[in-house]
Amino acid sequence: MEQKFLTPQELFDDEEYLFDENFDPEPFGQKNILFWHVPAFLEKNDKNLRLTEITASEENKENGEEGNTFRFARLNKVTEYTNNVVFPKFDEVAEHLWPNEPRREELIEKAEQLIVRSQYNLGYGQSGLYLDFNKFFEIFNNSTPFSVAEKIIDNNLFLGNMATFYTILTNDKASKEDCEKAKQNYLKTVKLMGNPEVHFSLPTEKKIIYKYVQSGQQVFMKFFEDYTENDLFDGFGPQFLYDAKIFKSKEKNFIKDSGTNKSEEVKVEMELRNLEDQTKKLEQESKVILDRENAKVF
Repeated sequence: MEQKFLTPQELFDDEEYLFDENFDPEPFGQKNILFWHVPAFLEKNDKNLRLTEITASEENKENGEEGNTFRFARLNKVTEYTNNVVFPKFDEVAEHLWPNEPRREELIEKAEQLIVRSQYNLGYGQSGLYLDFNKFFEIFNNSTPFSVAEKIIDNNLFLGNMATFYTILTNDKASKEDCEKAKQNYLKTVKLMGNPEVHFSLPTEKKIIYKYVQSGQQVFMKFFEDYTENDLFDGFGPQFLYDAKIFKSKEKNFIKDSGTNKSEEVKVEMELRNLEDQTKKLEQESKVILDRENAKVF
């Protein structure tokens, strides 16, 4: 019997407080879009608010707070379920996929990223996107031709990135004009994904090697030039870049407050600038790709 996975509605259903009038995940209704979405977080976010502003309770607002409780609770739910249920199935399936295809490892890594990116602080959930794992595993198997699976996975990664660019701008309180442009690019991507001929290529994402380090009560992210130590990870994509920016911003403030060597502060400032430059480059390249695919169709 084929394994069935929880939908976003089912995943959060046992904790009713996670739902409110703004949080109501629904399927896209398009065959090749592997996400559910929360329209209030992006499509209907007319004031370009942060997610934490949208989900703030009345008590939060009275205290001048934002709704981080809801964000963390949902993120923890997603992370727990993907690590305990989804990834074991992913590893089991991936081992036997497309055995004679020379680019199989590349596609498996991209498919894995669809799951990984839902777990970042600025992952898909911030934009209201939640993976439909049932649809994901319908295409992530040997009954799907390699070229078809590649197109669907590429397109969904691209869609997730376009949603993330919008969310980055709202989090950083960018201008209404910039936020609206990013939203329109996302909506254009959704529309184009309904065309079976559209295949979004992906911008080049530079990997960053890192590990988490503890300093007193603080946790920071340390970057490395190569794999010179054990327990190192690599991250890439706009979701990771913004997550790293959060860690590096905290580290910069910590260095300032503790009076650490000035050279350390300069180093972190350069790392922050690099993260922002990479994000802008990814967004610019993605816009070129979007325009190219749009020109093919219209």
